[in-house]
Amino acid sequence: MKLLIFTLGTLLLTNLASLALEAKSLLGEWLMTVSYEDEDGMITTVKEITLFLPNGEFYSEGLLAFSDKEDNIRFCTIGGPSKGKWSIKDNQLHQTADKVTIEFFSSITPELNRDVFRNLFAEQRDTASISSLKSKTTTQLVFKDIEDGSLTTYTRRKTPKDQNPAWDKLLTSYPVSSLGNAPDKDKKNKNDPAGERFRRYSNFHLENDGFSFSSGLPTYKNRPFKGKLRPKEEIAARILCNYLCWAFVYLPEESLSTQTIETYLEKHKIKNKLTKKEKQILSSNRKNAQENYGNAIGWKLENTWALAWVLGFEQDIDIDQLPFGEATAPDLQEFMMKLATNPKEFLKTCKTRSLVEVIQTEDVFYCTHNAIRSAQIGKKGTIPPHFHPIQHGGIIHEKRHALTWVLSPGVSWDETDLST
Repeated sequence: MKLLIFTLGTLLLTNLASLALEAKSLLGEWLMTVSYEDEDGMITTVKEITLFLPNGEFYSEGLLAFSDKEDNIRFCTIGGPSKGKWSIKDNQLHQTADKVTIEFFSSITPELNRDVFRNLFAEQRDTASISSLKSKTTTQLVFKDIEDGSLTTYTRRKTPKDQNPAWDKLLTSYPVSSLGNAPDKDKKNKNDPAGERFRRYSNFHLENDGFSFSSGLPTYKNRPFKGKLRPKEEIAARILCNYLCWAFVYLPEESLSTQTIETYLEKHKIKNKLTKKEKQILSSNRKNAQENYGNAIGWKLENTWALAWVLGFEQDIDIDQLPFGEATAPDLQEFMMKLATNPKEFLKTCKTRSLVEVIQTEDVFYCTHNAIRSAQIGKKGTIPPHFHPIQHGGIIHEKRHALTWVLSPGVSWDETDLST
């Protein structure tokens, strides 16, 4: 009996000892995942890459998604780097963020107040997150949050593509706004830490939605971008070209007369901005145009939505949205009409999206476009079951066209590089 008690006691002590957490065992790069559901059915999903440094600092970046289980919709997906302090106390992991960058890359909730989220994260920056160790192996650690009970899994990254010095450069180039700098054309083989960061987020975002794209897609600095957005006046002119062609085909004469459309073209000096196809549409008989182009003109609104979003249109674009419809039409049409009435005054009120946000969103659509192209040629498992490779694929194509064009100053609309 004594031997049994001694043996059990020894096993217990051995088990406790095996759960002892040492700071050195956390050093390096980890993939952190957590998903939990609250009492209202709201699901929070987090996927991050975290780097624990020997000096007690950490750097993390990734995806934070909020979705509703009952309605099967995602409210928003945000991301951005965070930086802070970490320590081990009483077998618990303590983390305090001193820098958090919140970037909204997608949302299907027009009423979403971004400032609410930013203020919430700002309030929590000085509050330590404390988790107790539940299990560990040499490659995986599982922690339980002492506040909400959620389980967080850390899996060691074996062979990260973005090895040092990429991480070091990300750390030293904080804040994130500097990640959108122009490519260094003199060093073709230079590491692309900024592009890697954008791609990591895209991968998390698409993996979360059931998409799979080629790992060989070039990252930001290896694409023909110039590190800046196209002037907002050019974006506005492209929106007007789209809008007037769409209105000419889709709207009845009494809603927007042919004479008014012609007046806008002359007044805003955008005739020379029209594509060859747009000139063909606007030079035809309006009734014939409605018959010949009515089934296809709706695509104009898809890329117009993305262009308007760049200029500050509130309703975010995302890869899992339904085609342009009643939820967006009135607001976007009002946006376009105000722009057509007085472009100069309207542009004074626009708050253009940041370069970083546009780059990241374009990268998400670029990778999605690749997954769709693969599905269209018969490859299995690159898109989720509910996603139609032609209908939904067309939406992705149009929005991607707009975003890539915005990042390609000096390139005409028809010459935009849409390769995947």
